[in-house]
Amino acid sequence: MRIRHLKYSCLNTIKFLLLSFSIFTSGAFAQENSSSIDSLIKNLDLASNKIDTLKIIFELCEAHDKYQDQLVYARFGVDIGERLRTKKYCALAYRNISQVHAKNNQLIEAIDWKLKEIDTWKINNYVVQLAQSYFELGKFYTKLGAGSKAQISFENALSIYESKNNIEGVAQVKNGLGELHKNLNNLGNSLEFYFQALELAQKDSLFLQEANTMVKIGEIYTLKGDFLLAQNFFTDAVEHFEAIQNPLGIAQTTNVLGDIYRQTGDLNQALAHYYQSIRLFEEANQLNASAEAYNNIGLVLEKQNKFESARNNFIKSLEIKLENELIYSVPRTYANLASSYGKLGNNAKANYYFSEGIAMAKKFEVNDELAYLFKKKSEYKERAGKSDEALQLFKKYLSYQDSILKNENNQRLAELQTIYSLGEFEKENELLGLENQLLTKDKIDEQNRKVQLQVIIYSLVIIVLLVALLLANNYRKLQYIKRITTRLKETNEELKKTLISKDEKELLLKEIHHRVKNNLQVINSLIRLQSSKIDDPAVIGLFQECEDRVKSMALVHEELYRTDDLSSVKLNEYISKLGNDLLQAYVVDKKIGFKHNVGIDFMGIDTLIPLGLIINEMVTNSLKHGFKSDKIENPEIYIDIITNENQDCEMSIGDNGVGFSDHVNLETPDTLGMDLILTLVSQLDGTITQDTTRIGTHYIVKFKNVDPRGIIHQ
Repeated sequence: MRIRHLKYSCLNTIKFLLLSFSIFTSGAFAQENSSSIDSLIKNLDLASNKIDTLKIIFELCEAHDKYQDQLVYARFGVDIGERLRTKKYCALAYRNISQVHAKNNQLIEAIDWKLKEIDTWKINNYVVQLAQSYFELGKFYTKLGAGSKAQISFENALSIYESKNNIEGVAQVKNGLGELHKNLNNLGNSLEFYFQALELAQKDSLFLQEANTMVKIGEIYTLKGDFLLAQNFFTDAVEHFEAIQNPLGIAQTTNVLGDIYRQTGDLNQALAHYYQSIRLFEEANQLNASAEAYNNIGLVLEKQNKFESARNNFIKSLEIKLENELIYSVPRTYANLASSYGKLGNNAKANYYFSEGIAMAKKFEVNDELAYLFKKKSEYKERAGKSDEALQLFKKYLSYQDSILKNENNQRLAELQTIYSLGEFEKENELLGLENQLLTKDKIDEQNRKVQLQVIIYSLVIIVLLVALLLANNYRKLQYIKRITTRLKETNEELKKTLISKDEKELLLKEIHHRVKNNLQVINSLIRLQSSKIDDPAVIGLFQECEDRVKSMALVHEELYRTDDLSSVKLNEYISKLGNDLLQAYVVDKKIGFKHNVGIDFMGIDTLIPLGLIINEMVTNSLKHGFKSDKIENPEIYIDIITNENQDCEMSIGDNGVGFSDHVNLETPDTLGMDLILTLVSQLDGTITQDTTRIGTHYIVKFKNVDPRGIIHQ
């Protein structure tokens, strides 16, 4: 009873402290979220146990806008979480305080708490939560610029999500890797990861993640200067956010669209989107997020020479940022406000805001903001005719820009140095181990040295005599061996260079096949994305056929990438996978069998790609038209391939469906599919005939193996 009384007393003490803090700070939030915070405080007083108290503390952290208020509640949450026996809530308290630090750009503190959270999940075997924490840690390291640590964290998360077949988790990690490579200015890899994430999100109907990924892809195309593609992806993202009724996503993406129009010079459209985003931010109750929109409106109005309106919007942006303690973006708004006052002729206020901005940027060590301030002030002095001061300020701007680049390079060098140091440490350990072994061996040798000494002396005398005789008799042989050895060494070096060159070529070929496969998958994703906007079934069918043709080619490159032989593919596996993929792609109201008998082990890429497209067209035609009758029992598609001694091949392919239609004529094809089949057969130096003696549709294709290596039998 005494222990229970102490626990109850401890909980009441914590609640008393929290309530006291809430009353003390009530004036600070009385005009913002007072109703929701008041309600939470009442619930806090009524909470009957620590877990309920902890959950309310998490909500209070979310409800407060100011960093210091959030931090006080988060620390109380940690104190309660560490007292609980169920360590899940302790880890959640660590996660909460980590997120509070991260939202306010205190990344070092956020990472420290995140590592504590990860240790707690590990010890208590919470696997899925551990994966999420690794992912969040990777995001923190990405923002901090610690690329190698971010990569390791993302890989840890990806490994767990893939082992659990968690598609949503895999997709979010792919997005994280895309962000990491974007920060490393590796835009090609970044785009590849984002398209992989987009395909996973579309496949698993993850609508929010699909919309967010479209925004990320739009950002990459913006960096590449392809504003039209960027605008298309941002517009699609807005439509997705509207479909799932996500006002914050709509507002943020609308603001980004305003940036696109501003960069392309369409200032009226930019203003319209910025004003719309502010209205949407207000509807989403995210007034602090509208600060950048007001700042952007000021920049557009300044370009239109509407300096008073620009100044008013900069002031509004500054008020929101200061009120919500968005410290790290305040110096830039100071610079814009100072510039607008300068253009209005109010030099006193211009100099005041430049000074305030520079002081704040130096205090918080925000070098990119400081560089922006010096650049804007240099432009201000140049307009005032003070060229010398403008030049000095511009030099400071260049100096800070150079400093930022050097810091980024030094950070990369530091990571390389860390890897190098770890390698040196391992070598040092190996040397110490070897030294210990040698010392042990020396002790053993010391014990036997006296016994061996006499034997060695007598042996040396005999050896000297024998060596002298051997040298005299075998001098010529040794010279001959030396010459042969030299030649062999030179030959080996040449062979080694040749082998290295071969390995490099194989690696390059493998990378090419991988890249081609990925590019074809990106094309398929774009086709699928475009077809999703079309309602006409006929046009959708054309897109499906196009997608299947691309997929049949991508499958060849995928099989080549997976095999050690980079010039040929296992034909049986390829046909099996192609056929089954097509059966899954077409929705038919009955089960259709698929049989294949292939008498060839491997086939080269020059023959296989046209052959795969022929099979794709014929199987697709059977699935679309061959089984419309309900009278067909045991519907089936078959493929048989044989070869003779001259390496001529014959493929029988068909189905037991309704048979040929009247308009099918191999001499005058009237469809794209049949025209494509005839072109591909001609490419293989072959012939195609119809077999009308059997029920169903049957073709016999005779063709040459056009691969320079011929048909390969294992």
